[in-house]
Amino acid sequence: MEREGNEDWFLAGTDINDMIVEVEMSYTQFAEAITSLNIGEGIPVTITKVNGTFVEPCPYSDRQKVMRREVDEATRDLVRQLEKRSEEIENFWM
Repeated sequence: MEREGNEDWFLAGTDINDMIVEVEMSYTQFAEAITSLNIGEGIPVTITKVNGTFVEPCPYSDRQKVMRREVDEATRDLVRQLEKRSEEIENFWM
C-alpha cells in the first residue's frame, strides 16, 4: 500500500507508476460492477490514465439539450401528420 496525498493506493506493483490503467466511476457504477459480475457487457467507466499518461476526456454532450431537440422534432412531425390527416378528412366530407 502506498499513501499519496489523502489517498491510499493498493497496487500489485511496488510503485504507483507501475499502474497500467486508471479509471473513475461513481458509487452507483461501483456497486453495479461488484453486484453484477459476468452479466451483460460490463459497466461503463471513465478512463483517466493509461500507462501513467492522462487520457483526454470525451467531449461534453448536453444530453438534456439533445433530448429536447429530439422531442421537438418528433412533436413537429406529429403535428404535420395530424394537419395532413385533418385536411384529408375535411376533403373527404366536401
